[in-house]
Amino acid sequence: MRAVHEHGFKEFLHGRRMKVTQERLELFNTAANLPGEFDGNDLLKKMSKSGFPVAHSTFYRNLRLLIAAGAIEPVGRRRGRPLFKGRGSCTKKCNMQLRAGEQLINVSDPDLLLAFRRICQEVGLDCADTKITLEFGA
Repeated sequence: MRAVHEHGFKEFLHGRRMKVTQERLELFNTAANLPGEFDGNDLLKKMSKSGFPVAHSTFYRNLRLLIAAGAIEPVGRRRGRPLFKGRGSCTKKCNMQLRAGEQLINVSDPDLLLAFRRICQEVGLDCADTKITLEFGA
């Protein structure tokens, strides 16, 4: 699955030679973090209430992008309309450190942070309350 953080979404758009617009970023972040299942109208209402209304045509033009980028996933249908679930994004401050002998190096790699979040979700843990240790080398 592709990245679900904003940096990854921007790279996703660049890879498709598409513009990174404020509308796309707002739509991405709102959809990724909308709790529970929702349909397109629910998302459009949420965008409007947040003070950043998006036209129906813009939404439906970008819906496939949100799915392909991993911001949302289809989960079924309700009253003939497709239902989606947000994939979430890491909103907590995530710190990682690399230890090289006695030296500690702070790391902020979006792909590692995404992997950490995905692992926590797969095993049912809250990433805000979970620490992970990675060991490499002999």
